[in-house]
Amino acid sequence: MHRRYFLPVLFALLLLPSFARADGFIIVEHPHQVPGHFPFAPMEVRYHRVSVEIDDRVATTSVDEEFYNPGEQRTEGTYLFPLPAGAHIDKFSMDINGSQTDAELLPASKAREIYEDIVRKMRDPALLEYSGQDAFKVRIFPIEPHSTKRIKIKYTQVLSEDSGLVQYVYPLNTEKFSSKPIENVSVIVKVKSDRPIKSIYCPSHEAEIKRHGESEATVGYEDHNARPDTDFKLIFSREKKDVDVKLLTYKSSSGDGGYFMLMASPGTGPKDARPAEKDIVFVLDTSGSMSHQHKLEQAKKSLDFCLSNLNEGDRFDLVRFSTEAEPLFAELEHATKERVEKAKDYVQSLKPTGGTAIDDALAAALKLRQADADSKKRPFLIVFLTDGAPTIGVTNEDDIVKRAVDRASDVRVFCFGIGNDVNTHLLDRVADATRAASTYVSGNEDIEVKVSSFYSKVKEPVMTDLKVAFNGADVRTSELYPAKLSDLFKGDTLLLFGRYSGVGGAGSVKITGTLEGKDCEIAEDVNFARSSDSANEFIPRLWASRHVGWLLDEIRLHGENGELKEEVVRLAREFGIVTPYTAYLIVEDEQKRAVPALSRTFQELERDKNVLDDAKRQYDSTVAEAAAPSQRSGEQAVKNAQVYGRMKGESNLASVDGPSDDLRKAPAAAAVPSSPGAGASGFGGRGFGYRAQQEQNYAQQARVINGRAFYQNGKTWTDSTAQQNAKLRQQRVKFNSDDYFELVRNNRAAAQWLALGSDVDVVIGDTLYQIRED
Repeated sequence: MHRRYFLPVLFALLLLPSFARADGFIIVEHPHQVPGHFPFAPMEVRYHRVSVEIDDRVATTSVDEEFYNPGEQRTEGTYLFPLPAGAHIDKFSMDINGSQTDAELLPASKAREIYEDIVRKMRDPALLEYSGQDAFKVRIFPIEPHSTKRIKIKYTQVLSEDSGLVQYVYPLNTEKFSSKPIENVSVIVKVKSDRPIKSIYCPSHEAEIKRHGESEATVGYEDHNARPDTDFKLIFSREKKDVDVKLLTYKSSSGDGGYFMLMASPGTGPKDARPAEKDIVFVLDTSGSMSHQHKLEQAKKSLDFCLSNLNEGDRFDLVRFSTEAEPLFAELEHATKERVEKAKDYVQSLKPTGGTAIDDALAAALKLRQADADSKKRPFLIVFLTDGAPTIGVTNEDDIVKRAVDRASDVRVFCFGIGNDVNTHLLDRVADATRAASTYVSGNEDIEVKVSSFYSKVKEPVMTDLKVAFNGADVRTSELYPAKLSDLFKGDTLLLFGRYSGVGGAGSVKITGTLEGKDCEIAEDVNFARSSDSANEFIPRLWASRHVGWLLDEIRLHGENGELKEEVVRLAREFGIVTPYTAYLIVEDEQKRAVPALSRTFQELERDKNVLDDAKRQYDSTVAEAAAPSQRSGEQAVKNAQVYGRMKGESNLASVDGPSDDLRKAPAAAAVPSSPGAGASGFGGRGFGYRAQQEQNYAQQARVINGRAFYQNGKTWTDSTAQQNAKLRQQRVKFNSDDYFELVRNNRAAAQWLALGSDVDVVIGDTLYQIRED
């Protein structure tokens, strides 16, 4: 089970490039064997906690972890702490069971000899990914049976700052070497700056970000019973501007252009700053179906929270609807204490009865938008809660959407669908057309929690009606996601992903919009990478996830066509975007193209008809929605809307990959990977809802390493680029042979690919190397 929230004691470590690795682990020379695990690492990690304090750019990291020897014999081991390339560590100290211990710093060449020696002896290539890195080394003896070793590390480091962005990376991935899932892994990073903190963003994990005034923030991540395999990364900027804009880019060596991520944030502003004034209307469905599962009672609590958190200067009203729509005040009222209390009492008095007049409710809310010049300067938001499809008045989906959009100039309609009876297309289309968002609350979720969390984020709009343009640089930008920019709220960070082509170089970005009721223009000098730069390799996958989500949503809303399907297949295969929907399309595509069996992406899936049929059913449900309005409601329709909505707004790799620990619960018939702790992402990832029901169906593994996707079938990991060139030379190399280690030394970038296992098909240059243990 995955949880992310703050604890008193938490975890984080190291920094620098996103491909770096640097956490510590214990290698045992004569280990007892743990079936299916790394042979050199039988120790269990009981907990791993690290706290990090960043003061401007000086980071102080304190690590606390406990190892447990589950064996029956005394043993000895070597604690290794690989350092990322370019890391400059100061004041490194180490404590083992309360005794201060000196650590030996090994140069990269010496560390590589240790790794290669372990690979030869243990016949497991997992440590090759650390080739080329310096390391600290400490001998640990004795390690008594059924005993623990507590290790504490502390060091300081100066973080680099590039184009106004400070990046912190904690290479968390070595925790996969624990022979059992770790009971508690936690991260806390406290950031303090002498300048206002604007953008602050974690692209790697679902971390919670809490701001404390304009110059301090705390970022926290926690997981339980997990083997982490993704590095923790934090990015933040420090500026004194009203709205800060920054650009990060990635360009591969393949020559097919680059990718970028634009970040924009107003920060929180001074503590004594007056909140921006807004107009807001809360629309609540009180039809008879809202009596089920205490839906109306939860909705009442959520509106009570929203009303209690109206800002001074806000104006508001409340519309109740069932068979008819009825506003409380019939005009926008200032959020005085008396008016707010009257609204709260009114909400508590509501009873569930009647039908569902959605068109009338939208019309009543939009009618409250005042036409005077002062009102037009104020952001106007509608929060719309319903649990059903329209049954009264205008019920045709297209007509309701058109009527709402025609009336909703400069209005944001945020839709909440409660339960499985809602028309997902109707809510999604209204929200999308008004640059807002739709959220779905399933039967086992708390409406109050979801609505309250949403309102806390949007209660203070800063800049609205955003548009972006790039100028100057010899680049052409395309395929921007989101295509329509949302408004910018206090403490929020807007993320825009896209592609670029051309030479690259210096340029500028201009964001226009409305700030405090006036036209506003923000210009920032930016730089698009000219040559290969892999420092931000998370960007292409997040762009691809958003693009695939948009394509699948187009199929859901408007129907299937060959171009959309082909693009989904290409992107999903190339970037490792694995869901039941994309998996079925990839299998279908490769069967039609008669791709040789050994080069196919999902060989095991193809052999399991039940799993393949299930994946097809899930994709077919998407196609059916466009053709049949009756398919736009129900459990599957809500799941489809949730999945595609989440993919279209993907902001961290943990969500793209899904819960790696669950995927180790493979069925007995599935082949055990040679390096099971190497991590996995597969069907039924976090948010897709299928893992809990059918985890045995989706044991297929996928990894994306150094910008390249690999798929596992049995023991063999297959390079996704192998299908792209039918003229590749093929060369077989025996694992653990002299030729094998020569290949590792001559291709440093390939070492992490080869670390996947003893059987790997990998493309290097014009050759497909087939690494085999037998």
